[in-house]
Amino acid sequence: MNNKNFAVGVFVAIALAVFVFATLWLTGRQGSEPTVNYSMFFESDVGGLMLGGPVFYLGVEVGTVTAMEIIPGNPMRVRVDAELLKSAPIDAGTYASLAFQGITGVAVIKLYADPGVHDPLKLASDSDYPVIKVRDTGFSALLAKAPEIVEKIDSVLVQINGILGDENRALVHSMLNDIST
Repeated sequence: MNNKNFAVGVFVAIALAVFVFATLWLTGRQGSEPTVNYSMFFESDVGGLMLGGPVFYLGVEVGTVTAMEIIPGNPMRVRVDAELLKSAPIDAGTYASLAFQGITGVAVIKLYADPGVHDPLKLASDSDYPVIKVRDTGFSALLAKAPEIVEKIDSVLVQINGILGDENRALVHSMLNDIST
């Protein structure tokens, strides 16, 4: 009986070691990699973003969200802190945007880079960490410009109504009658 228990224990220990090794090998991480903390200031809704949520740089996961808070005295501004791999190429040309994954409404932070060579990020006066700029991109940029787009569409429709008004339709009808005679 003791030999069977010992064999089962050895098997479980070996299986656990193989699982841990395979997980490390498949994720490409050999233990803990050095990280750096950064802050981002969003001036829009960060709904769907959660603590521990992923941060991607050009599609590659490089970190996680570590803190979120509404700035005291400025309720339209949200500070989001993230812990990113030190190996991620973050500099003054890097900018962040909020994106949604799939249809679940879960938000992630996506980092992009402006072309060219840029200076390293510096510590900002209103933050404990270097600050990555935030830009609206994709769907969030479209939502931010929605009122302006609706206003332009409205003015175009007013102009079309002016062109297709009763007076102009009658004028076009009489011109077509004159041409056909």
